[in-house]
Amino acid sequence: MMPERPRDIIEDRLQKHCGPLVFISSMTPPIEILRNATYGLVDTGERKLLLTCYHVWDYLQELRLTHREAEITINLAPGASPAISSAPIIAADRDLDIAVIDPKLQAGELGDRAFFKMTNWPQSPIRGGEAIVFRGYPEVGRVNYENHAQFRSSFFGLHVTSVSDRSILLRNDNNDRTMVGLHNEPLAPTRGSGLSGSPAYRLGTSGLELAGIVRDGLSTDGIIMLTHISFLNRDGTLRKP
Repeated sequence: MMPERPRDIIEDRLQKHCGPLVFISSMTPPIEILRNATYGLVDTGERKLLLTCYHVWDYLQELRLTHREAEITINLAPGASPAISSAPIIAADRDLDIAVIDPKLQAGELGDRAFFKMTNWPQSPIRGGEAIVFRGYPEVGRVNYENHAQFRSSFFGLHVTSVSDRSILLRNDNNDRTMVGLHNEPLAPTRGSGLSGSPAYRLGTSGLELAGIVRDGLSTDGIIMLTHISFLNRDGTLRKP
């Protein structure tokens, strides 16, 4: 288990580079918050990108069958949630479950967030036993109010169980991962809805290194699946598997 102070430092840093990606019914009142997932902000050195899962971004098309004016917004700070549904898609791959978006955010628009600078190219291979950390915004932690919502993030620190050519499997073998609500009440086991799109990092010798994107999992049971970030090129395109 991580000492409390270093863990707090890691958690604070992770929160700067991710946030809630929110599906809303429309941009005009009354606005209903329908679903949420997670996004990550990445600076490759060539481009500043927003990353999430393909199935997250693609969900907007399904949602508009019942909510014609539905939009995707990203929460950057309290009261700052721009719509990005029309943002350019640089690359998207259904099999890898990654969507790469040009958010066109300027420094003054980032609010509490910042782009994570990727400095290691190419990324070194992920190996079994490595420590991986991430924050995400599970839907069970969201509280809807009349005109807004409160999003509670959850921190995960797990070890790599196995690695394939596309995926990284994380499992908490001690089964001591629990989730609590806004008032520290225990939450029942749930699928990792809302965690999809979370950027996950290895704890390297030089600090945090982006390792993958969370795409699926059982959040309370500590079973998490990532897609390797090594498929991402510096220009924002995706390398084919």
